[in-house]
Amino acid sequence: MLYRGFKIERRHWIIFLAIIILTYIVSDTRLDFALMLLAFFLLVFYDKIIRVLKRLGIPFLLSVIPGFFMAFTLFTWKFNFNPNAHVWATMNHWLSGRLGLGSLAMHRYPMNFTGNFIPQIGMGEMNYSGENYFYIDSSIIRAIMMCGIIFTAIIIMYMLYLVMRAWKFKRYDVILVLILTLISSAIDQHLWEMAYSFILFAGVANINKKNLNKSK
Repeated sequence: MLYRGFKIERRHWIIFLAIIILTYIVSDTRLDFALMLLAFFLLVFYDKIIRVLKRLGIPFLLSVIPGFFMAFTLFTWKFNFNPNAHVWATMNHWLSGRLGLGSLAMHRYPMNFTGNFIPQIGMGEMNYSGENYFYIDSSIIRAIMMCGIIFTAIIIMYMLYLVMRAWKFKRYDVILVLILTLISSAIDQHLWEMAYSFILFAGVANINKKNLNKSK
């Protein structure tokens, strides 16, 4: 979508939607399925969404990133107060246990400037060690708990820089992908893994459409 600037012909929408459904059937990952549906929604209503973004302006977008980091961190931490309540249990179920595991980490280890070494046991159903599964899937919680407040602040400032850079060149498609990446970082651990995320290279990528048109 980013390569084509969210410009896909309507007759291709059904193909895109079919790929989403097939991916869900094969992988059975409802969170990724929800993100793919969100991406499809952005694709279908791209022009209207961009008009809304322009009205909201850059100050709103710059407040979204730190606000989302803080809100999700507080939300995860607060889960520990009443994890058995129906609403919390439902949310934790839909997040595949991520809320509970993230909250457990936040109450086992201190939140500090430099982070903590947190032993984790993963591999899901393939774990035959007899130990209880414990893995922090959220990139946001991993950043603040394992890398510390300083590193998390650097992440936020870097993402703010990416948004301002994209806004400067009127690359609203890049901003939408950054928003999707931000949402995805709440439920997966791949934010800073080069094999999964484009964000490490986004700061040096040529996103100026004028330069791109000259190079063709």
